[in-house]
Amino acid sequence: SINKALYPYRSAYIYPTLPEVKNITIKLPVKCGQIDFEFMENFVAELEARRVAELESYLLVTGLKDYVLTTEEEKALNDFNSLEWKEFDIPKVFTVKNTANILSSDIVENSGATPYLCASSLTLSR
Repeated sequence: SINKALYPYRSAYIYPTLPEVKNITIKLPVKCGQIDFEFMENFVAELEARRVAELESYLLVTGLKDYVLTTEEEKALNDFNSLEWKEFDIPKVFTVKNTANILSSDIVENSGATPYLCASSLTLSR
């Protein structure tokens, strides 16, 4: 990731600030003076193909490649694949307000009807 390349010793959970992002310069492949999106798409596709091949090999070696789904599992997959998804702005779904810092010790699990939202990607430790 760009964050890891710029800040190799920073925690994975600390992202660049807006002023830092504005000063970031990255190198991209070019062709005839233009960004070569085709090269990047082909490169990513090749990486994905390699990972799929590695996964297939792993599944074959571990005996996990040959499997049969139950009727219930197939129905669950079909139901999931037929779901309709739509984006929503957080303030339109939840009442959002700024508060003081909330300590993990202050959070009571399953105590409310609205899931707890936070600005951190860290998970609470137990």
